[in-house]
Amino acid sequence: MLATKIARCLALKMFRVWLATLCGSSLALAAQEPPACRGPAELEQIIASHPSAGAYDALGAYFGQRRQFPCAFTAFELALRLEPNSWEARYNLALALLESGNAERAVRELRVAARLRPATPLTHTTLGMALGELGRIDAAITEFQTALKLDPKSVPALDGLTKALIDQKRYTAAISRLKNAPADEALQLNLAIAYSKSGDQAGAVQTLSQMVKANPSSEHAHLNLAIVYTQQNRYREAAEEFQEALRLDSTDDIARASLIKVLVILSEFSTALPLIQEYAQRKPHEFEALYLMGAVDRGLGNYADAEIMLEQAVQLDPKHYDVRYNLGFVLAKLGKLAAALENLEKALQINPDSSEARFQLAAVLRSMGERDKAREELKLFEQKKQESRQETVARTKADQANQYLQAGDARRAVESYLEAIAEDPKNARTHSRSGRRFRCASQSTGFSESADRPDRGRRKAPQGSDFSGSAICGSPEQSGCALRPARQEPSSQAAVPSGSRKQSSIWTSVRESRPDSSERITLLGSRTGATKRSANRA
Repeated sequence: MLATKIARCLALKMFRVWLATLCGSSLALAAQEPPACRGPAELEQIIASHPSAGAYDALGAYFGQRRQFPCAFTAFELALRLEPNSWEARYNLALALLESGNAERAVRELRVAARLRPATPLTHTTLGMALGELGRIDAAITEFQTALKLDPKSVPALDGLTKALIDQKRYTAAISRLKNAPADEALQLNLAIAYSKSGDQAGAVQTLSQMVKANPSSEHAHLNLAIVYTQQNRYREAAEEFQEALRLDSTDDIARASLIKVLVILSEFSTALPLIQEYAQRKPHEFEALYLMGAVDRGLGNYADAEIMLEQAVQLDPKHYDVRYNLGFVLAKLGKLAAALENLEKALQINPDSSEARFQLAAVLRSMGERDKAREELKLFEQKKQESRQETVARTKADQANQYLQAGDARRAVESYLEAIAEDPKNARTHSRSGRRFRCASQSTGFSESADRPDRGRRKAPQGSDFSGSAICGSPEQSGCALRPARQEPSSQAAVPSGSRKQSSIWTSVRESRPDSSERITLLGSRTGATKRSANRA
């Protein structure tokens, strides 16, 4: 925020200096130009001899490419001073504003640009992106739709639209738009995300597998396929895909941390050890490094070392379930029963459905002589374990139903959805995950649900349930993770004056093509499913 204010002040100061000399000698203007804002010699010569809107626009594009935003702002504003109706300068100024974090002003400039050239899809697409950054999703969707009316095959517009639909949890609409979309990695990733969030993991795996087959060198495809595998508890396959993603991009710490977590789930602590040691050496005070080092030490039986790491991790995030559980487990092994009890109780406050934490809590209570409380916890443990089994069977049946529906066998899909709901009737997530797909399949067959289930008329879907099920998570406390989208950005062409030997210069958006940190995944925050071997750990 402070950097943005400084940049604006610097741009305004420079603009005033340049504006004061604009009507005088161009050479005088060049002489007063701050050294930090010097452009290419050839372009500077053109501006000195024949200043024009196109020349200043090209200079602004040059600075924008190098992220020298104050210089870029000043150059674009000088271009607009000379030619207020220059679409190129207005659009490029908006791009620089958007990248520098000033989305509000970028929207204003883009609306002017849209009035200057209402039939240019790129303007509406970029305006949609700027509105999206401000959280004005409905307005963003309108702009993306306008762009697609002008150019139905626009990949950036379709990318923006479907990301916005997914953001609004309108997964069916996103899938409908993407099924026959142009072949593009960003769009295919959006389709996989929409499938995953809608609970159709089979569709997500199929889409991502096709991407990997078509482009084996795509780190994005391998990473996201690994993520979907974790959501299906297919950890061995997930580990292989994370390893390949890391091989393709050794700098991706998201893939590295995710691989370590999967190896912990698979109890392959010796394999995970060198990975986490290298990671922790680079980031010794980061929560993820401390937590994972503690988890690996715990798995290797190095309980004293694990305690040190986990104690530091819990200071950074006291509400993280896994840290509390692992710390409680380690403290129990070290005979520090009171501290173990405290951490296991806090783990259950964070995740009351955890059977593993409840089992360990019962073991600690038994060791402390609290046998009645221990029996009560074991009773609850058995109940949770049975519910977990039912949910696993129901999830398997729902996934099978998704495959039937995707293959066009609507009747068998309906039967599998009903079996899933019957297997786990008290689980809101099961109802929510299967409900919409069931209605879709029922409409395809003319099947009446109430005919086979007399009680259906009296039963209502739980209020507030999230149809995305367990497919996606946005926080470390949840199992699974959010797929990482590819970022598609529009490009802008900045005009260069006709007197230059270079007649045009492409400014490929000042925004980076690689996803930023807000779009990257938080993977496997808890070890759901894998750590249900808790009975063997006592």
